This record gives sequence, structure tokens and C-alpha cells, in this order.
Amino acid sequence: MKVIIPSGTINIAASSEYGNFAASRLINQNLGQVWQGETYQETLTISAPPGGDSLGLFGTNALSIEVLSIAGYIGREWAGASAGPLWANNRAWAPGASEDYMVGLDIYTYLGPTTNSYWLEWPLSTSSVDIQLRLTGPSAGRVYAGIVSAGKRTDLPNPQYGLGESFKEFSIHHDNALGPSYYSLVQMAREFRWKILVGRDREFYSLMNDIIYKYGSQPFAWRITEIANDSTDPDRMVWAAPFQKTPTGSHDFPANSIIQGYLREFL
Repeated sequence: MKVIIPSGTINIAASSEYGNFAASRLINQNLGQVWQGETYQETLTISAPPGGDSLGLFGTNALSIEVLSIAGYIGREWAGASAGPLWANNRAWAPGASEDYMVGLDIYTYLGPTTNSYWLEWPLSTSSVDIQLRLTGPSAGRVYAGIVSAGKRTDLPNPQYGLGESFKEFSIHHDNALGPSYYSLVQMAREFRWKILVGRDREFYSLMNDIIYKYGSQPFAWRITEIANDSTDPDRMVWAAPFQKTPTGSHDFPANSIIQGYLREFL
């Protein structure tokens, strides 16, 4: 399980903006306040702050993303003359690729019931990292996205088996005394209930003190996987917050502790 804590200010520019759906909307905290391009395929140029190693993109109808360039990382290497090493989930470089690509870049995808999420990881950088992403959505519409978050990734143990997953419904339902009921569907939020076994005390306080106590119920980018290195288990990427149900811990073992938590998608 991973969470991205912003390490500074993100700057974002888009190849186009449809009406008032500006790229600046991508750095608010609400998935519903989206950026929207003028066509189904657009480019985002993102300047991630120093001290970061990860980026999450949420609430998008993009069916795929392509990293056009990633620069600003000291020690990057790519010859660019011929097909080279595997990268990003075992995809090979193409001949003539830009020298600005970063070695060690990984991309993860979550295709949700209504919108999709993408997660990028790279080696920790002490300088800002400039990333160009090409988003491709359904050809009949305009591509859009809700949130971009970049910063320092905290790695936590993956949840034990028994991960809870459900929806929080906000729909309006009214029973009429003399007639049919009224129902208006409102977008649902994903919920997760998890339990992790952590080292005592470093991992325990890394989550409880450095994140939960410090930031409370602020939404962050989370990536939840039940079992590490299991390709059959999907990565659940979600822009979420504890929503006043902060995690609880117990020191059940001499060298380990148990933390149980709850996350709800922040719409």
C-alpha cells in the first residue's frame, strides 16, 4: 500500500482547455472540478516539485496515457539510437526515442467503473521533474481529468487478505405517502477497509504520526494492493481520505503492530 504526500507546488499546462475547464482545476481537491481538453487526445505538461518520486492522476476518461518526455532527473540515461532496455511494465523503448526519458519509470493503471486512474513512480529526485503526458480518451468526446497529485511516496505493507471494498451512496431517495417513490442517482464513492501488519515502531509511527496525526482527513493519492508482486490482483488507485474515521492501532506483538483503517474516495 502506498500514499503520495505532496512535496511542494505542482505546475500544470495543457495543450488545450475547453471553455472554463482550465488545467488549474487539476490541482484542487475535488474530483468533480475537472480539466477538459478540446479534443479526445491532449497533452499535459506537469512540473513535479523537488523531493518527489511519484504522481497520481485520477478521475479521467483517458483510456491510455503515454509518457512523451520526463526530464529534470539527474542521472537519467537513454542512448536513443536503437531499441533498448525494457521499461514501464516491460515495454521496450522505440528507436529514436527522446533522451529525456527516465530510467526506472513505472506506470500503473486502474480502470474504474466510470473513470480511470494512473500512477507513475520514478527514482527519488532532489530537483523538479518535468513530465509530458499524452492522454487519449474515447474518440467521440473530449478527454478530461479531475486530480493530479505529485510528491514523496510512503511505502506501507500491503493489506492482509480480507480487504473490504464497497460504495458510499449519496443519492436522493424520498418515499411519497400517496404516490411512487422519488429517486435521483448521485455518483457513488468507493470505500476501502483494510488491516496491515507493520514493524514496531518505525512503520507504525510512519503512518500514524507522520501522516494521520499531521494531516488528519486530508485527501491524498493512495494505491492499494493486497499481495505484493501478484499480477492477478489489481492495483486500486484512489483519491481518498479517512473522513474522520482515523486508523486505529494495537501493539499485539513484540516486533510488530496492527493498524486497521478506512478510506473513502474524495469526490
